[in-house]
Amino acid sequence: MADRLNPFVYWGQKKDQISLNINLTDVTIEDVVLTEDGLQFTAEGVGIKGRNRYGFDLEFYLPVEPDKSQYRLLERGVEFQIQKKGDGEVWPRLCSKQVKYPWLKIDFDKFAFEDLSDSDPELMYDPKKAEEEAMKQVQRELLDKLDTEGKAGTCK
Repeated sequence: MADRLNPFVYWGQKKDQISLNINLTDVTIEDVVLTEDGLQFTAEGVGIKGRNRYGFDLEFYLPVEPDKSQYRLLERGVEFQIQKKGDGEVWPRLCSKQVKYPWLKIDFDKFAFEDLSDSDPELMYDPKKAEEEAMKQVQRELLDKLDTEGKAGTCK
């Protein structure tokens, strides 16, 4: 829709849920439609371009459970906790299509990584190294998963 701007959206995940944080303040929600396949969000609030109408449409990588999901208004935005459907797995990306949206960012504080505490004590003291190691671990796991499913390729 041309009549709305995209807010910054930060996403993270665990094996069983997705976390979305929408960076808007003084929010008045106009529309939230969460289905198994996606999320439509429209609200008025103060974002990067001041007070405006903001919104986005996302199609999820895999189905979610709308009835077990929720959202809440916070001082600094809107927070979604979206329950994944099925056994629970780490998704290689949030969206069904491999598209890079400039307003969609990874929230590393809410991203599930394998336990790093057993790997290297140095990583516990250097957040930059820990983040790099965690990203390498996620990439290895995704590539292994793609190899076992017969869909080997690169993740973007």
